[in-house]
This record gives sequence, C-alpha cells and structure tokens, in this order.
Amino acid sequence: MWTDRPGARRPGTRLPFPWLSLLWLMATVALLGAMVPAVSAIVGDAASGFLVQRIRVTMAADDTDPVHLGWNELGHAGDDRPALAVRRGPGGSWAVSALPDAPALSMQAPQRRRLDARPLAAGQRFDGPGTAFEVVEASAERVVLGQPGRRLTVTADGRVEVDPPMLLSSCRLKRLEERWPDWLLDLEATKQRWQRGRDEPIVGLGGGVDCPGRWAVAGLVPDSLGLVRTNDVQADGGWALVPRQGAGGLRVAIAGRPPEAAFAALPAALPEADAANPVRLRFGRLTLSVWAEGNTLILLPTDGRVLGDWPPVSADMRVDVEPDAAAWLGKAGIVSGEAALSAERVIVGAGAAAGAGLAVAAALAAAAGPGRRWRLVGPGLLAAGLAAGGTALLMVALAGRSAAGMQLALAVAGALWGWAGLCLAARGWLAGIGGAVWLLFGALAGAGLLALLQLVAGGTGETRVALVWKQTLGLGSFALALGLAAMPGPAAWRRGLLWALALDRPGRIALWLGVLAGVAGLAVAHGLFGREGGLGGIQPAEAFKTAWPLLFAVAAGWFLHLVRLGAPGTVWPAAMAGGVAALGLVGVTVAMGLLAVDDRSPLLLLAIVSAVWLYHLAVRSAAALRCGIGRASAWGRAPLALVVAGVVASAAAAGLAASWPDDAWDGLLAEHDRLAAWADPDLYPVSGGQVRKAQEALARAPGLAAPLVFTGRNGEEQAIPAIENDFAITFWIMHAGRAGAMGLLAAQLALLALLGLVASRLSWPPGDPERPPALGDTLQFLLVGLTVLLACHWLIAWANPLGLLPVMGQSATLLSAGTSHLLFFTWPLAFTALLAAAVAKEA
Repeated sequence: MWTDRPGARRPGTRLPFPWLSLLWLMATVALLGAMVPAVSAIVGDAASGFLVQRIRVTMAADDTDPVHLGWNELGHAGDDRPALAVRRGPGGSWAVSALPDAPALSMQAPQRRRLDARPLAAGQRFDGPGTAFEVVEASAERVVLGQPGRRLTVTADGRVEVDPPMLLSSCRLKRLEERWPDWLLDLEATKQRWQRGRDEPIVGLGGGVDCPGRWAVAGLVPDSLGLVRTNDVQADGGWALVPRQGAGGLRVAIAGRPPEAAFAALPAALPEADAANPVRLRFGRLTLSVWAEGNTLILLPTDGRVLGDWPPVSADMRVDVEPDAAAWLGKAGIVSGEAALSAERVIVGAGAAAGAGLAVAAALAAAAGPGRRWRLVGPGLLAAGLAAGGTALLMVALAGRSAAGMQLALAVAGALWGWAGLCLAARGWLAGIGGAVWLLFGALAGAGLLALLQLVAGGTGETRVALVWKQTLGLGSFALALGLAAMPGPAAWRRGLLWALALDRPGRIALWLGVLAGVAGLAVAHGLFGREGGLGGIQPAEAFKTAWPLLFAVAAGWFLHLVRLGAPGTVWPAAMAGGVAALGLVGVTVAMGLLAVDDRSPLLLLAIVSAVWLYHLAVRSAAALRCGIGRASAWGRAPLALVVAGVVASAAAAGLAASWPDDAWDGLLAEHDRLAAWADPDLYPVSGGQVRKAQEALARAPGLAAPLVFTGRNGEEQAIPAIENDFAITFWIMHAGRAGAMGLLAAQLALLALLGLVASRLSWPPGDPERPPALGDTLQFLLVGLTVLLACHWLIAWANPLGLLPVMGQSATLLSAGTSHLLFFTWPLAFTALLAAAVAKEA
C-alpha cells in the first residue's frame, strides 16, 4: 500500500496519508517538466549545414597521377590540408596512403592491420630535425635500436632492456626486472602478446627520460613512435615502427639507397570489396567504408565528420563529392549512417507492452479475492514499467546514434525517470531525507545531460555524437533498474540484508567469499587483458569503487558487532585475522590490476577512502568499549593503533620528501608529464595545453548576472581535450556562468551534506535490544565510503580546470559522459543512500 512508513504495518493501525512522498513526487514531475523546454530549446537551435555523404574517385587503369583528397573533401569542413592519396596499381588495383603530417591510417576490416607502419630492417637509419637513430639488429628473437653510446633491445616476449640502464632511483623509473618478480613478468609478457595482436606498441620512442614503456630519443616529443610486431614480409623478424604524433618529418635510408619519408609514401593495396562488404579504414577520427565499382573508388566517411556551412567542392575533376544538407539534431537530422526508428513505432511498441503488463495485472486482480486486489497494484505497476521501459530502451538501442534515436532516448529516459519516482514514492522510499536525496540526484543528472546535449548540438563534429545517446540510454537504464529495485520495498531489502549479513549462519561466509573471488577475478582479467581505457567497452575501475566499500563495510560492521557483544578472546583474533587477510588479498589484487594498466587515480581514491574508514572504525570501536558493552580488549583498539601508525608513517614520509635532493625531484617531474604540466602548463603544449586552454576559457566565463546560455554554437571550449569528461565543469561554467557554477557547487555540497546526515542517523544506541546485528553499521560504512568517493570525484572535477591539482582522469559524477561510472558507481550510491535513509527512518 502507498505509505510514508517503510516498515510493516501493524494490525489495527491506520497509516497517515503520504503527504511528504507526494510532495517529492510532484517536485520530480516539475523537474522533468522543466527539462522539456530546455531540451527543446537546445535541439531547436542546433547547428545546421552540410555533411559529406559520399566521395567518388574516378581513375583509368593506366592513370599514374595520384589523387590527393583533402580533409575538406573527406568530411572535415573548413580544413584544406591534404590528407589521403589514392593511386591505381598494376592490374587496375587500388591503393591508398596517408600524406605527410596526416594521422595514422589503419585497416579495420576485412583484416585488422596498420597501413602506415614502417617495416624495420637491419641497417636502416632514421633522421629528422635534431634526432637520429638506427636499426642495429632485427630478427625473430629481438630488435636493437641504437644511438651513439645507447641501445634499446626488445625481445620477442616483450622484455625491454636499456643500455646504459636507467640511473634515477624513482620506482617509476626502474626497469621492470628490478621491481617485479618472474611470475609478474610472465603475466606482463602474456598481456603484451595479446595486445600486440591489436597493434598495441610494445615500447614508445621520444622524450628526454628513459622509463618502462618508453625509450628517450632527443628531438622527438614523448611517444612520437611506437614499436610493434607486424606480419609484413618486408620486415626483418616481424618488427615495425608506427607514427603517433610529431613524426611526420622523419626520413629513413638504407646504405646504397636515397632517403625517403619514413611514413608517408607507403601506399597500401586495398583488397577486393563491394558495397555489401566494404573495406573499413580508420583515418584519425574518421571511419571510411571503401569499395570499387569499375574505374570508380567510393568512399563513405562516418564517425568523425564536421558540419560545414557550404558544400565542399574538389578542384580535381576526377573527384566528385556528394554532400547532404542536414539539421544536426533537427527532425530530419542525419548524424550517422545507421537506420532510425520512428517515434510512432516506439510509442506504439512501448504502449502495447505497458498495456500487456497492465492486462496481466488486471487478470490476476480479477482472479484474486476482494481483499487481495489492492495488494496487486504494486506488481501491476512493476509489470507495466518493466514491459514498457524494457521495450522502449530496446527500441532506442536499435535506433542507433541517429538524431531520431537520440530524441527517442531523451523521451524514454524522462518517462522512465518519472516512473522510477512513482515507484519510489509508492513504496515509501521518498519519505523524509530520501525524497531530498532523490530530487538532488535528478537535478544534477538533468544538468549534466543538458550540458552534454549542448556540447553536441552546439558543436560541428560528430565525434561526440554518441555521448548523448549513450548517456541518455544509461540514464534510462539507471531509472529502470532503480524502479525495479524499489518495488520490493525497504522492509524486504532490510530482511534480505539481515540474511546476507548473518555471517554466523551456514552458507553466508561462502556467499561473501564468492563475491571476493569475483572481484579478484575481474581485477586479474583487467590487468591481463585490459588497458587504462577499460576492458571490453566497460571500466572495471568503477566496479572496484563500489565492490571495495561493500566488502570493507561488511567486515567493519561485523567487527563492531563482535566488539559490542564482547566476543570471547579466541573469536576476536580469528575474526579480525580472517577479515584482514581476505580484504588484503582482494586489495592487493585490485591494486595490481590497476597498476598493470597504468591506472593510478582510482587506486589513490581507494586509498583515501580506506584511511577514512580506519579512522571511523577506530572511533566507533572506542565508543563501543567506553559504553561498557562487552569486555574491554586490546583487539577493540586495534583500528586506532592502525590510524596512529598511519599518522607516524605519513610524518616520516613527509620528512623524507623534505630531505630529498632537488635533482631527484627534477628527475621525477621530468618523467611525470602530468605533474610537470601542472607545475608549468606553458612548457608542455600537449599535456599542459589542456589545463591552459581550460583556464583561458574560465577567464572568459560570464559573470554573476549573466543568464544561462545552453543554445547556439559553442566557443573555443569545444576544442579542450576531454571536455565531455574530466573537464565537464569547464563547459558548464562557460555556458551557465559564474552564478550557474555557484548553483551547481551548492547542489553538490547539499547532496554531500544529506548523505552525511543519513550516515550519521545509522549510529543506533548500542543498548537497543531491537538493533539489527551489523545492519546499521554496515550501511553506515558503505554510505560513508561511497560518499567520500563522490566527494573526491567532484573535488577532482573542480580542481582539473582550476589547476588546483594535477589532471586526473576521473568522471564528474552525474555531469560528465561515462556510462560505466553511471551504472557501476552512481547507481549503487543512489540506491544505498535511499535504502540507508529508509532504514534510518525506521530505526
């Protein structure tokens, strides 16, 4: 029954009318209503112009003069630089190559391989402005690159040796062999062999400091070149160099031959293909589908085109460019070649699914007795929402990243968010603080979605088009999952948690050991086969941010329960040792998995939240012992001892850092581009340019009296790297102004304060005989951990553009694009907060 009270109703009592839940539900509806004109304004004022749909290159079989295609002809409007060269080969075959200073060209289908790789052979010499190195040896067992007095040796199993060895003492700069045991080196070799199948460079070339994964070459920016394995028959031993950035001026020569451009003049023959099975090329941010029809080569650019004010025209008579006028996000918008479903089909499909769900619920109610019909309102609402929401999300996914698909995703996400609010209100989740928490989550999610929509609608490139589609689909899934989880009600979830947390009952330890094994297995898979960008399209680091707080909260809650009960002296050591061993094993595995893919910022966040937990656990343990519950024991003060040890260790580390020689700090900063770019952004045009551009954009931000401007074309902030993620706050400030920034900060601080208030209410009196064992403590530790992680994410998001901290790649929760972060971290946080608020109100 609809109620503001999450607990079970006692017989003979009358529940009050749920005015508070209705109030929060009306606020949710008002928020969704305000989103409609805002979204309409952004879409209605979206950019319009011309997109390149098809390029036809017509050449006779004996035509030896290559055709040069510029960026403007390929789909980057306003860019007249040359990009690709198209040639006819013997027998009428076709070949393409990237021109100098163009990005990497690779084949995605029918086979995956780089087309710009330079096969290595012994005796080659590479020369460029201020740089030179040669290939000393290239065989199946190893490749050796040399400079006067220096050598780089890479073996077939992926081991890297530098001669002379690295001299700096920082752990980051030591060779892998000096700090990793043999079994870890074997795992690293396995990972590199798997990545080399995807053309992942074994080692980079460039920069001024040797380090694992990079060999210093004077005159080249860091990681200008990458050393890879290749199946090219011209490569001795299967080794090749591929360009990354700043390598366009390199030339290569072998004794007896004239020097030539190292990476530009390498035409690659295209295999036979047709319109049904084209060759797919990746060229910078463009994806090209290519096939030949007689003497005509057809190129279809997608995923990376730029909207132009005028249709492009080629000066070469052999090139015919076919542009189409497009309203970027309008009703007839075309942003990809994928088919879109009409709005009518989605509405009819979702309506039919909802009707089927309601019909099933009505049939069950008719078959039941009069006293049970009202109880079927909840299952009916559940069936209707599941059927309609699931069908609508499926249709949105099938619609693809077209303009129609994004508009459908926006409508479906809004409907599902309202349905989730109705489910939460109907089951008593929104009574009290839970309603305010839910409203703030919705407001921040809506603000982030508006900013992402404007980022795409006000831009001119389709590189970020998928962001809105994926984020909106993620928000719809978020709301659907939250509504489904809310239907059992807080009382049912309370009983389920009590069952799972009863570690002294049969099977409970095995349950949590299974969870531990799953987290450890994911960490191992991420370390072996993942990379910093994720594993299989997801970010396992976001799951670790939720799993680690959950496991620690279970252990801490049960430990406090033992402290209060005054467990025998033989129980405490065993329980504490077992918990520390299990958590330590999982923690080390997660840390190794993150370090293996060079992803350190999540590890830093988990270390911060662990320190907060230990302090909180020490305070709670001391308070329980002072209350006289159970016998005082040294084991109850163990967490406090850990905190004291941590403070002493931190003081010792600070003293050591203060006495570290200045030249050692200089070497550390020279290696860590992130720290150096933060210290002086002007000296680092690539990594420091991101910070400098953000700070220049913030200097032009509108004042306090300026209105919110989420329409029209974007400004220079559009070009800031990671503006949709790490620097999402910059885009918000540029369009919402300083007043909007203060409002956003106030909403974030209000949500953090509410989460802290909910956590504080879970500290029940120790002498309460009805206190559920470990439930309140577990929820409190879980909510505290997730709240600290949320605060860290927002602190990093504000610090990145303001230059308060070195740039870290962490999402601004609810504001930046990140489906993994939204579903694997934000959803558990929202559900935990609502459940904790309901349990605290019941207690």
